[in-house]
Amino acid sequence: AFNSNTTGKAYIYTTKDIERGAWTKTELNGSFHDLALFFDDASGKAYLLYGGGQIKCAELSEDLSEVKKDTEQILFDITKETWNVPNIGTGLVGEGTHIMKKGEYYYVFNICWPTGSGRTELCHRSKTFPSTQWENEVILQANFQNNGVGGGVAQGGVIDTVDGKWYGFLFQDHGAIGRVPVLTDCTWKNDWPMLGKDGDGKT
Repeated sequence: AFNSNTTGKAYIYTTKDIERGAWTKTELNGSFHDLALFFDDASGKAYLLYGGGQIKCAELSEDLSEVKKDTEQILFDITKETWNVPNIGTGLVGEGTHIMKKGEYYYVFNICWPTGSGRTELCHRSKTFPSTQWENEVILQANFQNNGVGGGVAQGGVIDTVDGKWYGFLFQDHGAIGRVPVLTDCTWKNDWPMLGKDGDGKT
């Protein structure tokens, strides 16, 4: 699933054979900025999460062909929350949504770019979904320079491997090269996926 800023529309592609196709394209009834597609095993429902600053969700029909009427709701508003890092709520406020469920918690990941800082990875968690009651944490604020390219690392989520290791999978802008994938350590602390070396949220 993805949103196209060129066409102003969102699309879902489906297949019964991910290696060989064929793929079926569905055009959704709307535009959903930086969307994430989420299948909730607990409820059996499918959702889109999207937006900037205000992160929203909406329920999809069972065949994923459309967004159900009157199901859109705001999950949280990053601009109105309290954070442990200065200036969150200024600059690029929050977008690039990713979501996963682990254990008791639903985790939602977003990028922000506070005024005077580098790109920053935010995480919200809740034990219910959809929810309007979320805890929040800054899980990475890495302002390092790499070959003269700065701006920090963010926008992505966390992944696990077959041997039980966890990593942050994000990107950093590198000018004409584009957005370069970045893999970093992920250390679970008090059920938060803290990124960077030893989960320090900085390196």
